[in-house]
Amino acid sequence: MRVVKTFLLGFFLLSFRGNCVSLYRVENVVSFYETIKAILNAQNADSSSFGGVCYDLILSPGMYKIPEEESLWTRWEQSPKNYRILRSNHSRLRIIVDYHDPHDDEVLFDGSFARVMRKMEAQFRKGLKLSRTMIFTVNSLSEFYLRLRQTERNRQDTIIRLPKCISIPCIRNPKWLRRFKKLTMARPDGMRLRIQSRYVSKDMDKFEFFLAGLEPFLAPASAN
Repeated sequence: MRVVKTFLLGFFLLSFRGNCVSLYRVENVVSFYETIKAILNAQNADSSSFGGVCYDLILSPGMYKIPEEESLWTRWEQSPKNYRILRSNHSRLRIIVDYHDPHDDEVLFDGSFARVMRKMEAQFRKGLKLSRTMIFTVNSLSEFYLRLRQTERNRQDTIIRLPKCISIPCIRNPKWLRRFKKLTMARPDGMRLRIQSRYVSKDMDKFEFFLAGLEPFLAPASAN
């Protein structure tokens, strides 16, 4: 699993994050834990180089959840050596959600590694949903298609409003139907999608909505 270390995320981002200059970006639970372990092991190997260091872990929007049977962190922490590394660490850890707007970043937790990791473990067990609902009002087929393409990968709850669609299905043109039917998500992201026409609204798990062919807003395949 690739973990990307970022040293500069823009003027506003750095201003918001104060003097924490060790920045790491993660996008799922596995990369989160692997990054934490790598930081702690590096500090343990050369503690003289890390006095008073502050770390920011930047989480992308999405669903973060540990399967019940997994012990990504507890198994590591149960080792006596690793437990000492964690408890003797005096660095500061901040968990920040990057909603791709420097004025809308959110600090989830801020404190010692041990304290923050206890809180994150509890949140991941329950399922931590990081989302700002994206709302789009579209007035053309091309714009509707573009917003759905963005929705495939935005990792956030999304609402798409179609005020000009006054009858269902909204899209019947065979050429456009072929394009829309090719839209798909590679994997679930835990988010929801709501599509609203003038008189019809449907809200579903985003992945399931795409899997169902975005019906009833698109004519079913048999109607092509």
